[in-house]
Amino acid sequence: MRRLLLLLLLFLWRTAAGEVQSTAATQPPPSICVVCSCTRAAGGQWSVQCDNEDAVLEMTRGQVWPAQVRSIAVNHASLKSLPDLPAKQEVHTLSLAFNSLSSLPDHAFKDFDLEELNMDNNVLKDWRAEILQGNKNLKVLQLRRNDLQHFDWASIADLTQLRHLDLQDNYVANLTGQPLDLHELKSLNLRGNVLVDFPTETCSNLVRLEHLDLGNNKIPVVPECLQSHLGALQFLALDGNKISTVEGAAFTGLATLHTLVISNLADLKRVDRAALKGVSELQVFRCADNKQLESVDKTLFFMGEEKMQNDWKFKMIDLSGNGFKKIPNDLLPWTLLEFVDLQHNPWDCSCDAQWMVDSLLPTLYKINSSMLEEFRCATPAHLAPRRLVNWLNHDDKPFCKEPPGPETQVALLQSGSSQGMLIALTVIACVALALLVVGFVLQRRYDRQRRALATKMGRCRRPRNGDVRLTNPKFGI
Repeated sequence: MRRLLLLLLLFLWRTAAGEVQSTAATQPPPSICVVCSCTRAAGGQWSVQCDNEDAVLEMTRGQVWPAQVRSIAVNHASLKSLPDLPAKQEVHTLSLAFNSLSSLPDHAFKDFDLEELNMDNNVLKDWRAEILQGNKNLKVLQLRRNDLQHFDWASIADLTQLRHLDLQDNYVANLTGQPLDLHELKSLNLRGNVLVDFPTETCSNLVRLEHLDLGNNKIPVVPECLQSHLGALQFLALDGNKISTVEGAAFTGLATLHTLVISNLADLKRVDRAALKGVSELQVFRCADNKQLESVDKTLFFMGEEKMQNDWKFKMIDLSGNGFKKIPNDLLPWTLLEFVDLQHNPWDCSCDAQWMVDSLLPTLYKINSSMLEEFRCATPAHLAPRRLVNWLNHDDKPFCKEPPGPETQVALLQSGSSQGMLIALTVIACVALALLVVGFVLQRRYDRQRRALATKMGRCRRPRNGDVRLTNPKFGI
């Protein structure tokens, strides 16, 4: 009897569950989902993705949103003001990117408890603390490609959970405000602004910052605050600034740094021999496209014999596109690298650079042969612009040979380029034949025109032999 009762209860439970599922399956989706893409997670929360202007019109109606909304994206909708968003505390991710928003009202997002806010690619001109009041749990703030001209650090003073701040491609000239307790901030992107400094007041409390991008600004020197306040930094980009000299110990204190970018510095002329002192964990070093940088000291990467042999950290080194004519053969332990790029430098392939063919070239070929495509000689003239890879595994010491004189060049031309001469003579013969044919056709056409003109303007007489001859003294016929 008890077993029968249990079976009956199980049957009733399954029947009720089936009816609930059937009702949920037949329940129409919220009306906003007609013009937007809606996705429902396993927990019943919705993600709504709107990428058209029709969605904004739909929002002006009544109950158009699902009951539980986790994520909302209204992008590419030509918004000039905030749309009618649902007053739901469950919304944690909001994106209003690629619109035309020029300003936001105070308490714009007071009805939310946001964790991520994306305002990329708008035309915002200012950012105030009042905009985000009530959203103390915000972790990601993206303001990329707007029209911000200054950024007051106080506008994010309450965002103590902020981990990622992106201000790339604005017009920020300075960072104002007092030091903040942004102890959770791990990524700060300031690339593509017009900053002339990264002040100590800004970075003094960024104790957990791991990623800092200051590229494409107008900073004239390596900021001092890097040396003493950013002990957790792992990535640093200073490319595209106005830096002319990287002084010794410029990055002291960045013991955890693994990627350093000092490329595309139009004014860079010198990197001090001790510039990398203390950067013991560096793995990726990009110092490329600095046209005025003509040399680096042979001890730039020297960390001590024991360090170099037993605990070498460098994996990737990019020295391409600089003004290097020569480099020391002991600049790097070449065989310990996983990637190295020396292309697009004006290399002087004289005898004292023969080591590049003898030992460096085979090593680079093994590491990555594609990095030899533009590894070329710029001088002397008889070797330019040949690629060094042409002499791979050659034993004839090409850089130490005397340049060929005029007689040698003639001999080489006669003996070593018969196939080329044959091709050249064939081309010349074809061109001459074509010119002859064209000349013949033009001469025939000219003769016909003269006869026609003589017929029109001259007179005709029959000579003794019976032929008709056209004559006109004016034209000499």
